[in-house]
Amino acid sequence: MADGGRGGRAAALAARAAVATAGAAPRRPGTGMTAAAPTVSVVIPTVGRDTLGRAVAAALAQSRPPVEVLVVVDGDGPPPTFADPRARALPGHGAGPAAMRMTGARAAVGDLVAFCDDDDEWLPSKLSQQVAAYQAAPTRRPAVISLCRDVDAAGRTLFEPVPGGGLPAGAPLPHRLFRRCSLRQRTGLGGSSTILCDRELLLAEPLREDLALHEDWEWLLRVDRRPDAGVVIVEAPLVRYRVNPPGTSAGSPADGWRRSVAFAHAAGLDRRTLGDFLLTVSGPMAVADGQLGPALRIARDAVLRGRPGLPALSTFALLLVLPAPVRWRLGSWASRLLDRPTG
Repeated sequence: MADGGRGGRAAALAARAAVATAGAAPRRPGTGMTAAAPTVSVVIPTVGRDTLGRAVAAALAQSRPPVEVLVVVDGDGPPPTFADPRARALPGHGAGPAAMRMTGARAAVGDLVAFCDDDDEWLPSKLSQQVAAYQAAPTRRPAVISLCRDVDAAGRTLFEPVPGGGLPAGAPLPHRLFRRCSLRQRTGLGGSSTILCDRELLLAEPLREDLALHEDWEWLLRVDRRPDAGVVIVEAPLVRYRVNPPGTSAGSPADGWRRSVAFAHAAGLDRRTLGDFLLTVSGPMAVADGQLGPALRIARDAVLRGRPGLPALSTFALLLVLPAPVRWRLGSWASRLLDRPTG
């Protein structure tokens, strides 16, 4: 495969210059970019998974093509090479997922930056739908996210979200991210692989590089509080999110349940949302890590310091009696059965 390094950056710079000189296009108020045609840089941090090729291919095949795909490599081996000149590799220096994403954002030439993990895949209209939502937003520099379709290693659907996640229209972002509304349905909002935002916003409000877990959620909550930004949700599954075993993802390290609990208590969540988060995020991480005692203490914390809803309590109870693969198969079967058209 051809090296996409120097040639890819030259092509990206040329594309950006072409947009900058298109003087007839209207400009988004309060920003320096062309509203009609903002360019998009894709940043994919990688730890060398064999799924990287599919992630890159899905990004390059978007119906609204990106100006470049930057693959930030964590490791000492030879960097990957790509036949498409828009794709090139950057060294990540083993700095962690948030730092690798920021390395790509700082090197990007696009007006907008979109992140994708190396084991996830975008649907073809992901960028076109998100750029349209970005341009229609009322704030100057919104962050745009979308729903995710959970899949297993074989690509089988484990969870298909519904728009709104079962919450009222206009629900606050913490509710959309963390509240559990039914046993079958959760909000379905993705993390870093769904984020598209203004590059200048990322430079002004960077991801916290000291966090090794939930750094995407922490950033979204922070951005949502900015009057010039906010978070816009595209109510459609635009990402195929691969569910990995605990400890095998850079964003879900072993023993991460401790950091997850710390995040929950520092995030300023209301009691219902805190209780739901602890029972459906932190607790399952402890169970998957083989830490039943800490998982039960997390559940007690959720009840005493939070006010979890019945769906979250029921979800945690099922977690204790059904292994994850069984829950996934049952959930996939139930989704197909309940979504089957009648007539």
